[in-house]
Amino acid sequence: MLDAPPSLPIHCDRHRLAQVLSNLLTNAVKYAPDGEIRVHLQADEAQAYLTVSDQGPGIPPALAESVFEPGRRLAQATGETTAGGEGFGLHIVRGIVEAHGGGIWVEPGTGQGATLYVSLPLKAPGEAPSVSVASGQTTDVRG
Repeated sequence: MLDAPPSLPIHCDRHRLAQVLSNLLTNAVKYAPDGEIRVHLQADEAQAYLTVSDQGPGIPPALAESVFEPGRRLAQATGETTAGGEGFGLHIVRGIVEAHGGGIWVEPGTGQGATLYVSLPLKAPGEAPSVSVASGQTTDVRG
């Protein structure tokens, strides 16, 4: 399920932001292959907020921060064997989000799914468009 406004003007490298969304969705599908995945995009005056929620096994509170460590897979810590991958997806997401001046965090909980939150700064009204060094492009996030 996707819930997003038609447009949000943010400074970003569109390819890296696509990678963030792809990694978050891949992770959600991996841990909740049969459950609903919800993607929500909203903004306040200064920040855009992206949330990706799944109905998987959740993330124990003690492991909430460790899911962002390189090479760390939740399945390793919980003894599950169904999730694949090398454990770099959320670490990469954190690096991209922080490079854009944003933040990422997880709402932990066991047995009730997980929600990952991303915040990114919005373009100020009247501010000149910024150009990403990596791609040479500016973009608006469109729902």
